[in-house]
Amino acid sequence: MATLSASRQKFITDIAALVQKYAPSYGICVCSPIIAQAILESGWGESTLASKYHNYFGMKCGSKWTGKSVNMTTQEEYTAGTLTTITDNFRVYDSMDEGVKGYFEFIQLSRYSNLKGITDPKKYLETIKADGYATSSSYVTNTYNVVTTYSLTKYDTVSAAVTEDEAIAAVIAVAEAEIGYLEKASNASLDSKTTNAGSANYTKYGRDMHNLLPSVMDFPAAWCDAFVDWCFYKAFGETVAKQLLCGNFDDYTVNSAQYYKNKGQWHTSSPKAGDQVFFKNSSGICHTGLVTKVDSSKIYTIEGNTSSASGVVANGGCVRDKSYALTYSSIAGYGRPDYSIVTEILSDGETEDSSGSTTTSASTGSTASTSTTTSGGSTYMFSVGNVKNGSSGNDVKLLQRLLKSNGCKGADGKALTIDGSAGANTVAAIKTYQKNKGLSVDGCAGPKTWKSILLR
Repeated sequence: MATLSASRQKFITDIAALVQKYAPSYGICVCSPIIAQAILESGWGESTLASKYHNYFGMKCGSKWTGKSVNMTTQEEYTAGTLTTITDNFRVYDSMDEGVKGYFEFIQLSRYSNLKGITDPKKYLETIKADGYATSSSYVTNTYNVVTTYSLTKYDTVSAAVTEDEAIAAVIAVAEAEIGYLEKASNASLDSKTTNAGSANYTKYGRDMHNLLPSVMDFPAAWCDAFVDWCFYKAFGETVAKQLLCGNFDDYTVNSAQYYKNKGQWHTSSPKAGDQVFFKNSSGICHTGLVTKVDSSKIYTIEGNTSSASGVVANGGCVRDKSYALTYSSIAGYGRPDYSIVTEILSDGETEDSSGSTTTSASTGSTASTSTTTSGGSTYMFSVGNVKNGSSGNDVKLLQRLLKSNGCKGADGKALTIDGSAGANTVAAIKTYQKNKGLSVDGCAGPKTWKSILLR
């Protein structure tokens, strides 16, 4: 490793800490190339753009930027070997923290969606260069040399190992947050849970999956399978979600079931939470959902395009939680995602990308909101109510599941019961989580606690 001055080592340490802080929240799995980008683009933090305006990545304003800006001179290599001097408007930030976060917000542009899931630093640089981030013909070589020269790959582990149970809890949490969503009458108000309700197969799930994979995912179309795919996509990002679903997204349940069969991950008995359940009628497989819980006699599910009526409702128009006897004759089988894939990738830094709308707890009128942007460029808010002693409802169930997946136990020293009612055990678990994360310990899950646990 090259010898560094104290100021340059401090720059690496400071930038690395912030890159590690924000990368998981945006589905980015590798930190070293981003640290190297900051070193080169900012001249070790000493350029005017970096030292005065806290823009460490040379990010121009573009058409979507609404913040402060500064007009400066720069050089671009539009033709290999020929530098052209131009002036352009660059983004301005108020601190190093905001500048690094700004980088991750910048790469939420749809053309950079393919960066999610990449764990190899050189591949990350090759991909972002191909996406149009830089014009220099030697950008990948120069930046990767910084990675290797200063042994930056030691910063690529950005989060602790995640268990399979936590991975399962993550996708179930996304699905739970969608309970109550109603199909729309037209291509309007798709992000609202209940506005413009109808029966024309318009949903945000179909829209987002169609934008992601238009050749496979139809829109508008029957959407039970699109809902399950959407939950996996929002929880784990495109690359990992496809691996979990045994190859690809698909809105035709027969094809989705076949993916599991082809991989030897199809089961007709002994279901588990996290399985994708498939239902059948006289013609074959016709409907699907996500298994959230199994006990001695029943499976519990969350399904899209169903209803609250008992039994399989394959075109019911809403997202509902349901239950069936283990012996129910209309169950065709279960696809079992290999959640160890998530454990391995999350250990290298990827985390949930989950979002969606949930109902606000009846006990409070306030909400905590965390935004995320899909690869298609659509922004959603994860709006959840403050949870405190006495709160009840889906928000509480979602929080309890997340607290449980984080190992936070109740006042009785036992794992939390997911019952949607916040009592002494839930409050104790909230306090444990807050203490572990360095948050204010008050036993109430407000905006800061929600943001931490949703974007951990």
